[in-house]
Amino acid sequence: MTQWMPAIKYTEKSHKTNSAKVNVLVVDDHVENLVAIEAILASPRYHIRSVTSGADALKQIMQQDYALILMDVQMPDLDGFEVARLIKSRQKTRHIPIVFITAINQAAEHVERGYAVGAIDYIFKPFNPQTLRWKVEALINYQAYYDQVEAQSMLLQEKTRELEEAYQQLHFINTNLENLVEQRTKEVLISNVQLQREIAEHKLTKEHFRKIFALSPNLMSIRSLHDARILDVNQSWLEYSGYSLEELTAIDQKPFYQIEEPGYSITDSIIEIQEKVHNLKVSYKTKSGDTRYGLLSTELMNTLGEKQILSVVTDITEIDHLQKEMTRLDRLNLVGEMAASIGHEIRNPMTAVRGFLQLLAHEDNALNNEYYDLMISELDRANGIISCFLALAGNKTVELECVCLNDIIKALYPLIKADALRCDKNLCLELGEVEPLMLDDKEIRQLIMNLCRNGLEAMGSGGTLCIKTCRLADEIMLTVQDQGSGIDQNLIDKLGTPFLTTKPEGTGLGLPVCFSIAHRHQARVDIQSAHTGTSISVIFPLRRESVKELQLDGLMMG
Repeated sequence: MTQWMPAIKYTEKSHKTNSAKVNVLVVDDHVENLVAIEAILASPRYHIRSVTSGADALKQIMQQDYALILMDVQMPDLDGFEVARLIKSRQKTRHIPIVFITAINQAAEHVERGYAVGAIDYIFKPFNPQTLRWKVEALINYQAYYDQVEAQSMLLQEKTRELEEAYQQLHFINTNLENLVEQRTKEVLISNVQLQREIAEHKLTKEHFRKIFALSPNLMSIRSLHDARILDVNQSWLEYSGYSLEELTAIDQKPFYQIEEPGYSITDSIIEIQEKVHNLKVSYKTKSGDTRYGLLSTELMNTLGEKQILSVVTDITEIDHLQKEMTRLDRLNLVGEMAASIGHEIRNPMTAVRGFLQLLAHEDNALNNEYYDLMISELDRANGIISCFLALAGNKTVELECVCLNDIIKALYPLIKADALRCDKNLCLELGEVEPLMLDDKEIRQLIMNLCRNGLEAMGSGGTLCIKTCRLADEIMLTVQDQGSGIDQNLIDKLGTPFLTTKPEGTGLGLPVCFSIAHRHQARVDIQSAHTGTSISVIFPLRRESVKELQLDGLMMG
């Protein structure tokens, strides 16, 4: 029997020129943009064709096949949306991937319109050249894969037609062959449908992962498990760390996260690229040198035969700071409750003892007066400590009135100046224009005096203590800055703890009293220290409505 099935001759529909280059069409009405994109995509692999209008783009795709179209949205004759619609309406060109490039229409509705007319991606100017090259390469590879699948589909269809022709020719020979050809045809069709479904699912999964990775609020990075190279990071990673994609090579081989959990050493930071972890507390340094904290989770994966690790970090820096602040306030509240409970009970017997000592000193001979004076001074010192202790009480009544912070500082200036001159130190004022606040005058005086005396005691002779006020957005800041040797960084987070002091004769209650006063005024305390000195700022919220109401009440009473 002669060979009845003809030999299949298939000529691939190519997107290449005679020199085996891939054709890429770039459409933009600005010549400088075309030149820039041609320079970015310059490669022996690509044949770049640039046109300046939508009409020219339509002519080009009628004359030649293209693997990819990069098109500007805003063009004078036909905009990018209309050109894309016309391209997708033709059976011959509807498969060509279209990528919109724009610097203007970044709103969600414009992006949605671009996808609606058939665009496969949207790139906003200014864009990263490397990112553009990666995307172009990925899309061209995808288009080549699509063409291959389409060719296979056409081949399958051609085989099906040949089988059908053979069935017509051999129907009279063997009816059983009809069933065999029919079954084979069904299998081919099912395979083709399954292949198309797998392609669509793969594309959808890849797109979902890309969106989740790019838009996640967590810091996400992908590293190579082989050599720890950073392969990709998302926008949150760049924003939190402060690094750019170009700067990643400088930290590729270094562990980026340091483990903060107990039981780990600093060498365990390499765990990020060795094994899976879940919600492991870590710290990392930003480009500016700040230390931030997060919860690290990792997942191993395999992409195109390369083992990789996906790292996801939930930043908890603000939560960590809030927890420390809550712990400190809890300690202050506990001490305040103790002070309120026992302070007055201790003061009463001390007052009686002091009175009897004064009486005995008056009746006794002069020889023992110095002992009586010493005991009375020590009782007065203990009474002063108890006064500070009572100032920590959380239930202390605050008598608010509308006063200007600058007026309080000016009233205290002679007293602080005298203290500075007595120890051969200098004092300067830098008072900005600030609005009145709702303050307890006595408590704010105590806060300022405590901060100033701490600053004077921290400096040597000739040092300068500076008191500043300034207006922030909706806040007013009081700053006391000294020129001392600074505070050990390990103690910064512990400052404000009752009885913690760095001075040989200190009680450790000055700063806790300041924190307590600030808390009662709904203010926050910020401490910055270095070897050149320490700056303590108290930041008060500006409650305009309360201030205006009190001012109006004062005018009405006047």
